[in-house]
Amino acid sequence: MVVFDFDKTLTNEDTLWGFYKEVDSSNLFFSFKRGIILFFAILHKVKIINNTVLKKIGVRLFLKGKSRDYLLKKAITYTQKIPLNNIYSIHFLSVPKEKRLIISASFDVYLSILFLGERVIGSSLYFEKGKVLGLEKNMYGEQKKLVLKENGIETIEALYTDSYSDKPLMEIANCINIVKNGTIVTRTK
Repeated sequence: MVVFDFDKTLTNEDTLWGFYKEVDSSNLFFSFKRGIILFFAILHKVKIINNTVLKKIGVRLFLKGKSRDYLLKKAITYTQKIPLNNIYSIHFLSVPKEKRLIISASFDVYLSILFLGERVIGSSLYFEKGKVLGLEKNMYGEQKKLVLKENGIETIEALYTDSYSDKPLMEIANCINIVKNGTIVTRTK
């Protein structure tokens, strides 16, 4: 199996903020919420809070209470704005479809639309009565490795990632490709 991270691996930018903006920018308090999430992003950067706490805050600020139908509609619009890079066009597409997998901390609600027909595992939202209540699963760090194991994947032929937060996946990869700006900057076997 050849495994690809998504944000800053198949794209050159992080897509999570763009999704929050797509879904909630018409809210009168959007600018205020943006300030709040930036404050918590700084706390994450200096390791006061972890990635899951930051994502839970983002879900609460921008997605909570939104209907599944509304999110899907926004996901369709949003995915049309996401440019994929050379790692996607050169490396991802060269791997046979049955041997490639995308695993990402980005939400599966838009990844599954962007990569229709592909094997995609992303962070998931918890819905109650058709509305977002919170974060169900954050596909980050060790969680990625656990989910692959649950799916019967014990080793990875090749891993493409931009982040050392994927160290747990690196431990089971035969070849590691570190990506920056759509280019492989380090390859280890």
